[in-house]
Amino acid sequence: MKGYELLVSAEAGGKPLGKTKLRLKPGVVPALAVRADPVVVDPGGKVNLQLIRGPAFSGELPRRIAVEHLGDTKFVELPKGGKTVDYVIPRERSGWFRFSAETSFQTPPTLVFARSGARLEVTVAAEKPRYAPGSRARLRIQARSGERGTKAAVGLFGVDESLAQLVPLPGPDALRSLLPEIAMKERAFGVLDAQALTLGRVRGRYAAEATVLRVASVPSPAELDAAVSATASSAFDPNAEITDRFYLVLAELHRLVRGWEKAAPAGEQMTPARMAELWTQALAACTKRGEKVEDAFGRRLRLHRLPPDLMALTDPRQVVAIGTRLPEDVENWSQWISRRKP
Repeated sequence: MKGYELLVSAEAGGKPLGKTKLRLKPGVVPALAVRADPVVVDPGGKVNLQLIRGPAFSGELPRRIAVEHLGDTKFVELPKGGKTVDYVIPRERSGWFRFSAETSFQTPPTLVFARSGARLEVTVAAEKPRYAPGSRARLRIQARSGERGTKAAVGLFGVDESLAQLVPLPGPDALRSLLPEIAMKERAFGVLDAQALTLGRVRGRYAAEATVLRVASVPSPAELDAAVSATASSAFDPNAEITDRFYLVLAELHRLVRGWEKAAPAGEQMTPARMAELWTQALAACTKRGEKVEDAFGRRLRLHRLPPDLMALTDPRQVVAIGTRLPEDVENWSQWISRRKP
């Protein structure tokens, strides 16, 4: 092949890790280009801009360089007879900047990414590298904004490694579809892309330069300010959670009524007020045993909050076993509950 052959080697701690040959095909040298250094900078940082002429260049050098950011274009004047100039990124600006020489012929733009000054970094570290099953792990969580610690809402999700064998676990790019798309000609070194660069996951200087060189287009202002509409729904059946808990209390109510039937004086009959009092005692007994007596909304299972079909099961005529303990004059149970709300 026609091109360049480079010998690449790597070492760590003074010890060689390996070496290989890297072959590159010749690229197209533009007639005039703008070289920016560095290509990743913090707001308020300085970028050195240099005009680089190619073999096909002819004529006079341009006197200024266009700077485009979010649809706003400004110009940086070059010194007389000079080819380099410094440009300071405004502190209130972040994102992609495009630099291009003002010439009569088309020149490729140069991209520089300005990181957000308030970027958030969260680190999680454990006291020990390994823990035995059942042991308590202590985690140190630190949130930083720039060089300072900051407050942040952090959610932690812990799963067993074996879960990944059943279903793919979400990775760092799980929410990638929500971010503006940055088109690339190809990934740098086959793995690095501009999205990772904007998220701060490309840290090396040369890795960042290689990534920026392969960016084909950056999001437009309209894409960055796009309105997002989303809806979500989930299945929620409040009766599914209330049913099991209700029957625990109902069983306790039957036990209390059996005791009342044996201990109450002869001739005493069940009344709606007495049944409501026994229901309250049943709730207290279940709570004392550690059983949950709340509905799906966290409310106590009071009689007037029960669904009609469950409320009917607490009717004195359904709970009392000895018929002589029921009065001949029947008071409507559901109407009494609606009025009194015990």
